[in-house]
Amino acid sequence: MTTRETPSASSFPSSPAPLRWRQRLTAPAKVNLLLLVGPRRPDGYHEVLSVMAPLDLHDTLVVDVEISPPLQRRAASLEAGAAVEVEVVCPGVDSELNLAHQALRAVAAATGCAFRGRVEIIKRIPTAAGLGGGSSDAAAALAGAAAAVRPAGGRALNGDEQRRLAAGLGADVPFFLAGGCQVASGIGTDLEPIVLPPLPLLLVLPEEELSSAAVYRAYDEIVGSEQPESFQQRAARALGDWRVLEQAWVGRSLPAETACRRVAQLMSNDLERSAYRLVPDLLFRRVMLEGLGAGAAMMSGSGPSMFGVFAKAALAGDAHLEAGELGRTSLRARTLP
Repeated sequence: MTTRETPSASSFPSSPAPLRWRQRLTAPAKVNLLLLVGPRRPDGYHEVLSVMAPLDLHDTLVVDVEISPPLQRRAASLEAGAAVEVEVVCPGVDSELNLAHQALRAVAAATGCAFRGRVEIIKRIPTAAGLGGGSSDAAAALAGAAAAVRPAGGRALNGDEQRRLAAGLGADVPFFLAGGCQVASGIGTDLEPIVLPPLPLLLVLPEEELSSAAVYRAYDEIVGSEQPESFQQRAARALGDWRVLEQAWVGRSLPAETACRRVAQLMSNDLERSAYRLVPDLLFRRVMLEGLGAGAAMMSGSGPSMFGVFAKAALAGDAHLEAGELGRTSLRARTLP
């Protein structure tokens, strides 16, 4: 789940007066440990099966927003489009195009509250990198706003409503709202939790941006259209292998290093071939990570970030130093429980 610092009770007065919502929200990055891509659906999306894990790498949202309750909105005759007058300050993304801004608009529309103020996003997650930064920012804003509107006099949003709003913002947003490691299916919004060992990682950060749409187009050109039955069988086999690993880890029959190596054996990403066509250097980055001792290396999501899984944190640290000597920008990270 997107983590956040919980304000004190005094921050949420029960008065109908506007509420000052001041909070720092934490929005973690993610990696896809598995990404299988199936046929295109009538709605244009692809069926997927993905195993996703949040990271200790995160953005921070600094919120300073005034929330007006529904009665004050009606008295002021505010239009729906004017319900969110919030400047979202984020490097490289216009305020109203930012997914965090769109999350606030969704909560305002669902609850009748109005938002005015400023949200600054301190970026640590690279953009357009396959690490889910924008989606995580949106989930943090959505969850934080949903918690803040109730003491401000707005309607409480239950879990199903929050998940519906999250799915409307993007396929990865429900994952960040749910928290923890998840198996994602359908278009990526159907989630089931999975318990996995904490994994030491080394991220090789992108030197370029890579459009998800372009990667999927290239994938369709290379692979063609898989039959739904074939994809379901392939996905069922893969999920079975991951569940066996989960059972062994939960049952404490696997030491941590062995569990990390088993994760490395199960990792796979169907989109890598198409991404390599668009950015050939990605293959060299994968080979580099494997040469530096990663049990396996893979692209996250639709790229272009690459990551390696290591049996020990010390090995990831050594690889980080060596990657720098090779002129690559990298970050050490760890998956969260």
